Amino acid sequence: TQKRDFLYVHDAAKAYASGIEKIDDEPELFDNPLRNVMNLNGKEYLEWNDVMKTAYSVCGHEPKIQYEEYPPERLKLENPYSVLTGDKVSDILKWKPQVTIRKGYKTMVEFYSDEEKWDEYTKRGILEAPPA
Repeated sequence: TQKRDFLYVHDAAKAYASGIEKIDDEPELFDNPLRNVMNLNGKEYLEWNDVMKTAYSVCGHEPKIQYEEYPPERLKLENPYSVLTGDKVSDILKWKPQVTIRKGYKTMVEFYSDEEKWDEYTKRGILEAPPA
């Protein structure tokens, strides 16, 4: 099965903000874009089945899962094991992810379960992001 690296959006935003601050403080670190490519990763490498188990354990009920045959043409295009190293971003920016996939799902479910926020979202199409 496919294995992926998951990163909570607030962790990613904090990493980008750290990068912007670092560029302002030490621009020479970023003078060569090819040398300074950095990967963000969440440090949680999970198969999709494990992601679904986490999601339904947080939600409190088990969904019906139906497995489909994976199209052969997709097998040629997709990497079944996508895991990045975040060592460089950690070393340069002193950044590391803080939110686990379980905590991320829990925050999302709590946020979207708040009826008042949901009403605001559906009426105006905007809402404040949940706290990390």
